[in-house]
Order: sequence, then C-alpha cells, then structure tokens
Amino acid sequence: MKNLKNNNSFYSKIRNWLLNHPRLNPYNLSYERTSRTITSSSRLLPDFIIIGYHKCGTTSLYDYICQHPNIGSASRKEIHYFDLSFWRGIGWYRTHFPTIYEKNNIEKKTNNKFLTGEASPLYVIHPKIPGRIYDILPKVKIIILLRNPVDRAYSHFQNANLANQESINFEKTIEIDDERWDILLQNLQSDLIFDHNMKNFKIPYRSFGKYIEHIKQWYDVFPKEQIQILTLEELENDLPGTLKKVFEFLNVPDFKIKDIEKKNVRKYDKMLPETRKLLIEYYKPYNKKLEEFLNMKFNWN
Repeated sequence: MKNLKNNNSFYSKIRNWLLNHPRLNPYNLSYERTSRTITSSSRLLPDFIIIGYHKCGTTSLYDYICQHPNIGSASRKEIHYFDLSFWRGIGWYRTHFPTIYEKNNIEKKTNNKFLTGEASPLYVIHPKIPGRIYDILPKVKIIILLRNPVDRAYSHFQNANLANQESINFEKTIEIDDERWDILLQNLQSDLIFDHNMKNFKIPYRSFGKYIEHIKQWYDVFPKEQIQILTLEELENDLPGTLKKVFEFLNVPDFKIKDIEKKNVRKYDKMLPETRKLLIEYYKPYNKKLEEFLNMKFNWN
C-alpha cells in the first residue's frame, strides 16, 4: 500500500510538472508543435481578437473572416492565452499564428496587407484581460458579438448540458447563478483558472448576459475606434452586409466568401415560457444601460 501511495504521488508530481512546462511536455511535441515552437520568434501576433460572447456566433464569424485571402487563421480558433494560459508566455502565444514570411508573400501577391487573429469568447468577462491585451497589443482590433441574452443563456446551458457538464435543469442553474458567478469571478481575479482545470468551474449562464458590466471595462482601456459591436441577429439576417462592415473595420478589401454554413449549431427543446418571461424582466435594466452606453437599439425586450 505504501508503494502504491508513493507511486501515485510521484506520477502526480510528474503530471503537474508537465502541465507547468508545456513546451517540454513530450505529449505536446508533435512535428507541427515542435516546428511552431522553433519558429515562434518569426511568427505574428494578432491584429484582431473576437473576445465574446459564448453562443453568439463567434465560431461562424471567425470562419467567415478567415476565408478572406488577406486574413490568416490561427492554428486553432480559441487560444485562450490571455485568460487560461497567460502563464505560458508570449512565445507560446506566437506559436499559434502565421509567420512573417507568410505575411510578406501574401502581401506581395495581393498588394494588400495581411492580418491574423483569434477568437476566445471568455476574454470579454475577465476583469484582467483588457489591460493584459492592451499592454501587449495596444493597436489590436476588438470584435464583440452579442445576442438576445435570454436566448444566449439558454443556448449556453444546452451546449454544456449536451456535453454532460450539468446535472441540474436550466431553472435550477438560474437560482444559483449569482453564487456561480461570484466563484468564477473570484478565481479569475486570483488567476486560479487554467486550461486544464476550467471544466471544474460551473458556468453562470445568466450573469454572462449582463453585457454592460463586461463591455464597459473594454471601453475604459481601448479607444472606441478599435472596438466593433455586432449581433448574431445581423450576422444571420444580413451576412454580406455584416462581413462588409467587419472587413471595413479591419481595413481590408470587401470579399465574398464561399462557405456560409453556420458553425457549432445544435437543436434542443424550447425554453419554458415562464422562464423566458422571468429572464426578459431580469435583463431589462441591463439592456437599457447597454443601449444608452453604446447608443444602439437591440429590441431584446
């Protein structure tokens, strides 16, 4: 029994060490990852970041944007460097982006500038992220996608529920939402949430929809000219017009994309009418403050 305990302790120490030294982790040393690490100093940093929100069309928008011939995608859409992996260092972050040589080649061919970016929807709520990003990328363009917060909350829950991350129904999560939010926020502020333990924290679906409380902190740090607010509704109702706005915001020529398929879309049962009514009333004061702050009308009530 003593040997078994010692072995478990030894393997636990090895595991923790590997998590804390991702570049030296043999399980991460694929050919692609190794080559990206070696060439990290010649790789770009993002020109734009889609910072939120979950279940508002960020996956679809990122895919649409990256179809532009002058926009290169990251090695994965959600890098989560500034929130869950900040401890890994800027070199690790660079490994996810195209090289300066790719940028130069495309700019020569197209006679237009080349951009790259990522989309990590947890960024928007994190209290430390605006400052972190500004310190490293003061000129980066910020894109925020919004959706009727009632539908966003329910879709977020259903996504987690389908992944077996919930053991209670949506109505029960609303009852304990404030408690979940306080725990999440406290741990984010204390830098205690990482990519390998994020699933241990329960999602406060309702609180994510208090958009004004999160968005204002970005305007406190970044000039408003560097922030673009979009909605899932306009993305769905006028995709060409919305993408034209995005490309203009990024200062690249307009482009007609070929693949307009929606990404990360699932079907699930409708929300209970009484639950919807409750949430509509809950969000009214937050929606009003958001409309006044942004000078935009959303008609979510």
